Amino acid sequence: DVNVIYKKVTEKVYKTEVEKAIKNGRLEQDEKEFLEKLKSNLKLSDNVASKIYKEGAEKLIRKFINNAISDERLSPDEEKELNAIAESLNIDLKLDYPTRAVLDKYKLLWKIENEEIPAIDVDIKLQKKEKCYFYTRVNWYEQRKITKRIKYSGPTLRIKIAKGLYWRTGNLGFQTISENQWRKLDSGDLFLTNKRLIFLGNNGNKTIKLNKIIDFESFSNGVEIKKETGRNPFLEFDKNIDIFSIILGRAISDI
Repeated sequence: DVNVIYKKVTEKVYKTEVEKAIKNGRLEQDEKEFLEKLKSNLKLSDNVASKIYKEGAEKLIRKFINNAISDERLSPDEEKELNAIAESLNIDLKLDYPTRAVLDKYKLLWKIENEEIPAIDVDIKLQKKEKCYFYTRVNWYEQRKITKRIKYSGPTLRIKIAKGLYWRTGNLGFQTISENQWRKLDSGDLFLTNKRLIFLGNNGNKTIKLNKIIDFESFSNGVEIKKETGRNPFLEFDKNIDIFSIILGRAISDI
């Protein structure tokens, strides 16, 4: 059908020109006038032209967001540019909850690394000039050595005495081996401050000064704290591990 072909061609032409006009994230007055005139010449309805323009503008904004947060950070300048693009293109920047949550998280990570770490209010007594940066519930693990009586040693001889039955002769010995295993010792509240890690557990309280931490390693289910002396605990939790790790690294470097 000629009309169908014409419709496809004109819409494609308009879409191409829209993409050219907005590619720099701005739509100037002369570009608006050009698109309006093109819409008229191509005999596109307002609804069709608006739909094509909106799809192109939203695609550009999504691309900008993806590029901006490719480093998992969102700087104030990037956020400012995002809002400027949306305003210039006349697009209502209504982001869904998951997208907004991601942007807020990456804004926080940028702030933690580049500005003063935001402090939070907590219901525990802190030292003078001590500020709390992070709180979560954790399980406290430590490695314990266990001994297992395993591993057969010594020669034996299997003698068949009936169908499916065997007689084992010789000496069936066992060896004992020792290995370290993580053992859950407690559960409780963990507070990260500018001076220390504070653990208030069901079975007791523990404190680790930040200047005694020589390293830490983050995993998908928690963080292992490596100290100068003593046992290295593994703090098991499942939310905002990346935020905790970045704050901890920054707090240690600021000591």
